Amino acid sequence: MEPGFHLLYARRLAWRHRLLLALPLALLGFLHPFFALASLLPFLLPARLWEGRALREIARASLAYPTALAYGEERLWQEARKLEIPPPPFPLGLLALYLVLLALALGSWTGLPPREASPFWSLPNAGRPAIPQTPLEREKPAEAPGASPSASSRTRRWPTS
Repeated sequence: MEPGFHLLYARRLAWRHRLLLALPLALLGFLHPFFALASLLPFLLPARLWEGRALREIARASLAYPTALAYGEERLWQEARKLEIPPPPFPLGLLALYLVLLALALGSWTGLPPREASPFWSLPNAGRPAIPQTPLEREKPAEAPGASPSASSRTRRWPTS
């Protein structure tokens, strides 16, 4: 471990925490687009906020690095360089989840034409006729008032008393 290792460790911790702060805001973006845009704000948090936590996690593995950092003696750095502590992995899964949620939230607020109100379980175009009317049927002239009604337009009238 070299003298700036705790800063790298803190940057990786910061990415995980930034994404964990941004995910709920991206989810709230489905309610209002302001929240989706506000989900970018956690990425402005500096990594130095997590330096103390990074030093504590490194100190759990070995006290050689924090001691060498505090006193700066060469023999302490030689001891600290012997340690192999991997930094936390970059949170690619959280990043992918955040990007998908942000795209869906902002995509839900784009100016798409409003759809007809229908229950979510109904099929699209279920209420529309399967065969559109031909122009000839629409232009059919109306029947003369004295002519007998066609079979399709007959209605049964109930006797009234």
